[in-house]
Amino acid sequence: MYFGLSAATAFYYIYINNGYISKLYLILGVIIYPILYGGFIEIIQSLYFPPRSGDWFDFIADALGVFAALPVIYYFRRIFYKRNLAI
Repeated sequence: MYFGLSAATAFYYIYINNGYISKLYLILGVIIYPILYGGFIEIIQSLYFPPRSGDWFDFIADALGVFAALPVIYYFRRIFYKRNLAI
């Protein structure tokens, strides 16, 4: 899920900015915010949903999903940027 969240966020950002990536946005919007969101969801699950529990392994899986999206994001950016230069 977090692979898709990070990838979709980055794809949209790359698309509206014609292939240009701000390093600050990449770090915050594609890496930090989804990881914090995953942690927040785990805390909410453990506090407000008694049948569910927050789990460190779920949090780690969320973070790994975010980092797994990074190569795909850079590949998409490279293809999109080259396509825009050719036009």
